[in-house]
Amino acid sequence: MAGALAFLLGSCTATTHPETDEWHALFDVVGTSWSFVGDAIWSFSDGELIAANATTNSFIVTNRTYSDFRLQAEFYPVDETNSGIYFRCAPDRLTATECYEANIADNHQNEQSRTGSLVGYSVPNVRSETINRWNSYEIVALGTKIQIWTNGVQTVEFTSATIPNGVIALQLFKTGEVRFRNIRIQEL
Repeated sequence: MAGALAFLLGSCTATTHPETDEWHALFDVVGTSWSFVGDAIWSFSDGELIAANATTNSFIVTNRTYSDFRLQAEFYPVDETNSGIYFRCAPDRLTATECYEANIADNHQNEQSRTGSLVGYSVPNVRSETINRWNSYEIVALGTKIQIWTNGVQTVEFTSATIPNGVIALQLFKTGEVRFRNIRIQEL
């Protein structure tokens, strides 16, 4: 079952870039490639990674660092969810000011922090509506350039990234529930 679940969470190959065609599951059910921060309840069910019941800022964090990569993930937020995908973070500094965050928060009062944004760096150039349905994120971090696509539409193109590498983390901030699936990474 663990092998099947790892496949469902994103372990497959694709031929999208000449640099490498290897994709790897970012989080596996076995739990050897990640750790928890915060009090959210993270669980694996039917090929999905689910986070709920957080009272603090909570994360599931990779145990290794990444520099240049293409990350793809599907996500399903409920109404009140504030979530995100953090990347290039120091393991002990999981904040949107000390790493990068592709936010998942359709109802965020600050436009710069809505779904599709690069929090603190770039407002999404297209407004995304993602609540109560499956959506996709694609994040490319290559040198000083970061690009984000939400549901196949580019929402961010940011140059001048100054954080060169770090861990990747999925976040749930206090309220709601978020589901992730098909979480995979291709190193560039």
